[in-house]
Amino acid sequence: MPSQMPAMFSLTILGLVAAYMGVLFLVAWRGERRGALLGKGGLGPSVYALSLAIYCTSWTYYGAVGTASRQGWEYLPIYIGPALGVTLLFPLWRRIAAAARRERVGSIADFISSRYGKSQTLGAAVALVAILGSLPYIALQLKALSMAGALITAGTPVAGSESVTVLVLAAVLAFFAIAFGARRPDLTEHNRGLIQAIGLESVVKLAALIAVAVFALVLLLGAPSDVAVADGLGALADWPTLDARFLAITLLSTLAVFCLPRQFHVAFVEGGEPAQARRARWLFPLYLAITSLAVLPLVAAGAVFAPGSDPDLLVLALPFGQGSGVLTAIVFVGGFSAATAMVIVEAVALSAMVSN
Repeated sequence: MPSQMPAMFSLTILGLVAAYMGVLFLVAWRGERRGALLGKGGLGPSVYALSLAIYCTSWTYYGAVGTASRQGWEYLPIYIGPALGVTLLFPLWRRIAAAARRERVGSIADFISSRYGKSQTLGAAVALVAILGSLPYIALQLKALSMAGALITAGTPVAGSESVTVLVLAAVLAFFAIAFGARRPDLTEHNRGLIQAIGLESVVKLAALIAVAVFALVLLLGAPSDVAVADGLGALADWPTLDARFLAITLLSTLAVFCLPRQFHVAFVEGGEPAQARRARWLFPLYLAITSLAVLPLVAAGAVFAPGSDPDLLVLALPFGQGSGVLTAIVFVGGFSAATAMVIVEAVALSAMVSN
């Protein structure tokens, strides 16, 4: 397995990331201009449903395979919970959406305080809890990018500059969040361009994950006959055990799709109209199902073809180790999409709370 690729490859990926950020900026800018010309209006149902996939962050993108490699089916509840939230709990979803539109809330802190007589003290307390809970998770996104960058730049002249790269990325994401969200004087105004960019990122990260999962399947189908491919699944070869831990994680994941600041923002501040919610009721669970199924071949192929790799980076290490530069670049951009979407929308949601 090659331990490194040429320095030009690493620089090419960085250039690809810069170009991708430019495309996102263009999409958001055009969406903003179109919204300004056409006046207020809701998002398209498909864009709204795809924006909910911000739930799948870079730590999910990379870490789900790592969790499955170490703990088997314990990764599955993080996908089951949100699917239950928009299907079985759809009446609750509609009630929250209707109340959010009626009260014209700008954040989950606004919403909770409006339920208790518009208490400013309660709103401030919710905002403080949200900020303290969100900052470590934002740091995890940047950490995931740092780990992925360290893998693809190992042994090249750009190695060792991960901290600088992450700092630059954080500054770019902060500018993006300010330009397409946090600068707005009306916190209830729809960020149409921003959500269109987030919808595009959801497509990119899913396409990248599908591509590497298909690559893993091809590797497994071409494995020598004496290689026990089924053994690579490990604990995934057995049926999941529905114990208390499994159910508790499922419950927490179900609540997360309502309560995480970024999820509340895209679900009920930016959208939530009946037509949008009906499309999201089946499209978002389908998205989660495809994402969760992609984990299985990646775990098996990782155990067979990249046994010494960090499980949390198998999604990237598998094509990198097989010398597939194009797929490595695609997977890296997919992970970058997962991180940027979360950081940008989380920053916008938290800025709305701080502003109030």
